[in-house]
Amino acid sequence: MRRARHLPLLLLAVLLLLALPGAVLAAETGQGVGEVSEENAGGLGGSTGRPQLLLIHGGSFLYEDPTFEPLTRGRAIAAGFVPHYVSYPLDNLPAAVERVRAEARRLRQKFGLDRVYAYGSSAGATLAALLSGDDLVSAAVAK
Repeated sequence: MRRARHLPLLLLAVLLLLALPGAVLAAETGQGVGEVSEENAGGLGGSTGRPQLLLIHGGSFLYEDPTFEPLTRGRAIAAGFVPHYVSYPLDNLPAAVERVRAEARRLRQKFGLDRVYAYGSSAGATLAALLSGDDLVSAAVAK
């Protein structure tokens, strides 16, 4: 029953994020796990009282999606989340799974399980669902 109290917040996130258009595929950028700072988190980097949302881009495990962060950042913040973006190794599924698990563990240790959620699009949705199945996040939305 513990997860049920988070359902309204999760449903709000789902409604806001479902309005996103489809992902656009782009070339690999080579970015690593994204740390949240005051600059890139809309001033929420040090906010430990707000729920933390791990956002995972799509791209068939082969491409980055340069539109994912600009389309989700404002909506995540408006829904009350602190966004955390993770970029995983491309064309290497086991490494991608390990990268998102490591980021979820880091957030969980810092903020607690009840404060960490995940949202993923396409390939990122697969990774978000795995995090939920592994109990590394309180809940996940896979789109």
